[in-house]
Amino acid sequence: MTSYPISSATIETHYLDACEQFERLVGRLKHADAQKLTHGEVEAVIHSEGMELLRRLTQGYLDQRSAQELVREKVIGEDGLARPHRRIGCKRRLETRFGEVVVKRRGYGARDLESVFPLDAELNLPLDRYSHGLRKGLVEEVIRGSFDEAVAHLKRSGGGQMAKRQSEGEHYAFVPEFGVSI
Repeated sequence: MTSYPISSATIETHYLDACEQFERLVGRLKHADAQKLTHGEVEAVIHSEGMELLRRLTQGYLDQRSAQELVREKVIGEDGLARPHRRIGCKRRLETRFGEVVVKRRGYGARDLESVFPLDAELNLPLDRYSHGLRKGLVEEVIRGSFDEAVAHLKRSGGGQMAKRQSEGEHYAFVPEFGVSI
């Protein structure tokens, strides 16, 4: 496999925050204070800072997709009706395994009709705010124990979170990869 040197100059602007987080983590590990840490303490630092790095990478990817989203002249909703009005800068929050990110996308609408967001469909986003990856992690934990334990595990893992009430609802706990609702 070919490797490529990574420098801030070669990274698209969408990923600069992730590069900054990576450099912060490496700097923290190289610092004299870190040389006194035990392996367990280093592992905790890498886990915590690493989750933020993964969140920022996810945000960078979503920002890239948003910037590359095609402008559509005519959008038809599932109801078969046209949405001729275009709005830019529409946002929605998405709770992922790594934490919360924001999806920026174009909305298409018409008077008295719900807006349509083609990028949501392209990304296969869920109707609510909880990512499929977060749901999958929850399902894996629920299989091993209870909803309470699963929600607590998500919280301890340092990434995305889901409240118990949402985790118990059939609509909220559907995981496409498993093809099941819990």
